[in-house]
Amino acid sequence: MLEAENVSLEFVEASILMDASGKRLAATMDRFGFYLATNEGKLARNTATSYHRNVKLWLFDKYPHLRVPTELILLKQGKTLDKHCLKREKGGLINKAPPCTKEDLRSVARYVYSTARVHADYQDAALACLMWHCFGRSSDFGYVQKQHVSVSANGTFYLRLLRVKTSEEQGLTLIPDKSDFLTCPLHALAVALATQDAPGAALLAQLPDLVTEAAVPLDEGVLLQDLLQAEPASLEVAVVSTAAPVTAGGASSVGDVRIR
Repeated sequence: MLEAENVSLEFVEASILMDASGKRLAATMDRFGFYLATNEGKLARNTATSYHRNVKLWLFDKYPHLRVPTELILLKQGKTLDKHCLKREKGGLINKAPPCTKEDLRSVARYVYSTARVHADYQDAALACLMWHCFGRSSDFGYVQKQHVSVSANGTFYLRLLRVKTSEEQGLTLIPDKSDFLTCPLHALAVALATQDAPGAALLAQLPDLVTEAAVPLDEGVLLQDLLQAEPASLEVAVVSTAAPVTAGGASSVGDVRIR
């Protein structure tokens, strides 16, 4: 944005620093939000709002004395930008990437298989095929274990997936693609198994194994009796002081209690 406006970052910082009211900061952020909403390429809604929020927080850290007078107006600017991007997406004005079709998957697999040099290249092609059949899931699908693949009595392959992020189990029926082996999920599983460097429980070895940490027993600490017998000044406990100045009435009350 600064290059398009022919303004240097040093000039912007000096201008904001000299304005104690924060109006220059608000005007700069308003201009930045307009740039995000109208720049070439039409950023997605989440991307545009994230850029605006990150720059706002960066300016607040750089000029903390301007946070109070400008926080509300910058929050309104962020909401306006979010609403604009939302309407733009519903109207179909944003340039989104087209979905990956099966023909696209076939082209990718054919290219990777034709240029493969090491086992990892073949595993990448198998991973892309399996991810496409698993509804475009992320690469944490590589944690699937061999025991998750089962075969029914009629010869149907069934794959059980356990999502790493959500811990949700999902099922997928694998049907062989008789017309083209490049997009066949069973062929991808066979390639993944055949190209493993060493036998392992995982179907795909592009991700490291999950390391399970051993449960460490909790330290019981000092016994309660020792704590009660210790000097209060030696205990590392943060307490709020409740000591109040002793008044004449308070002194007489204490005296009354002692007398009783």
